[in-house]
Amino acid sequence: MVYNRAKQILQLQMTIDTEPHPVPDINSLVVFIDGACRGNGTASARASYGVYFGRNSRYNTYECPPSYLPQTSTRAEIEALV
Repeated sequence: MVYNRAKQILQLQMTIDTEPHPVPDINSLVVFIDGACRGNGTASARASYGVYFGRNSRYNTYECPPSYLPQTSTRAEIEALV
C-alpha cells in the first residue's frame, strides 16, 4: 500500500512488467474500518467505530452510533461501513 497525499487515501501498488518498481494502482482505495462495544450484551452497552483512509487523511473519522440503534460491536461495524 502507498499513501496518495493529493487524494489523502491509501492505494494498492502493483507490479508492471515495463516498470522497474511497483506503481500505485490509481483505481484502488484501501479503507480500514472497525467497531467495538464496551459492555457488549448488557443494558449499559455503548458502541463506537472508526474509519481510516490513511495517516492525516481528512476522511478519517470515529463516532458512536445513535443511541436509538442497538449498541453492539456488530452494529458499530455496520455503521462504520455505512
